[in-house]
Amino acid sequence: MRTLNLPSMARGVKPGINRNDVYGLTIPLPPLEEQHQIAAVLDEAFEGLSRARAHTEANLRDARELFQSALAGSFGGDGSDWEEFDLSDLGTIQTGSTPPTAEEGMSGDHVPFVKPGDFLPDGSLRYDNNGLSQKGASVSRLIKAGSALMVCIGATIGKAGFTDRQIATNRQINSITPKEGISGEYLYYQMLTPEFQASVIHRSGQATLPIINKRKWSGHRVKLPKQRAKKIEIVEKLALIRSQVDALLWCYRAKLAQIDALRQSLLQKAFAGELT
Repeated sequence: MRTLNLPSMARGVKPGINRNDVYGLTIPLPPLEEQHQIAAVLDEAFEGLSRARAHTEANLRDARELFQSALAGSFGGDGSDWEEFDLSDLGTIQTGSTPPTAEEGMSGDHVPFVKPGDFLPDGSLRYDNNGLSQKGASVSRLIKAGSALMVCIGATIGKAGFTDRQIATNRQINSITPKEGISGEYLYYQMLTPEFQASVIHRSGQATLPIINKRKWSGHRVKLPKQRAKKIEIVEKLALIRSQVDALLWCYRAKLAQIDALRQSLLQKAFAGELT
C-alpha cells in the first residue's frame, strides 16, 4: 500500500489523482484514546491560532483604512483657500498607444513601455518588463517624467501610478503631464481618493468591459489648495503615511503566513505522533 503523499501522486497535463490510487492510501490510525488526545491538543491550539488570525486580519484592515482616512482628510478643503479645476485644465492629457507589433525593430530598451500590470501597489511603476527601441518610441506617444497615470479600461480600471522618467504606455492608460507649478504626484494621490475613484467607475458605464475615454477622464474635478506650500505638505504627509502603512501591512501579512505555517506544522506533528 502507498503512504499518504498526495502531491507526488498527481499526473497528467492538468495534474490529477486517480481514484484507485486514493483507495490504496494508508492513513495512520493510533488507538482511540490517543486520537482523543490529539484532537484535544489540536482543538486548543487551533482555537488560539484562530483568535490570532482574526486579530491580525483586523489590524490589516485598520492599516488599510488609515491611509484611506488620510486621503479623505487631505483633499476635503472647500473654503476660500481651495480651488476646483477640470483635470484637463492642469496639464496635457494623453491616451497611450501601442506601436505596430507586426513590424520588426519596435522593441528595445530606449524607453520603458508600461502596461496595467506594471502598476505597483505604492504607485510606482515597473520599468523593466517591456521597452521600445528608438524606432518604436518615434511612433508612440511619449509621456514625460513627473506625469500621473491611470488605467482607464478593464478589470483594473482606476489603478493609478506616477512616473519618475519618460515612458510610453499602451491604450488602456491615460496620463496627465502637469503644468508648471502643479505636482504630478499630488494629482496621483488625489486620483486615489474615494470621490475620484467613484467618479471613474460612474463615468465608465456598466458594460461588461468598463472603459472611460480621454474626454470623460479629462473632465474629472480636482481640488487644489491655493498655496503651493500646502500642495507640497500634502504630498509629503501622504508619502510618509503610505510608507508607514506599507510597513505595517508587510508585518501583518508575514504574521498571517506564520500562523498558517504553524497550523500546518501542528497537523504534521499530530499525525507523526509527536503531540502526545
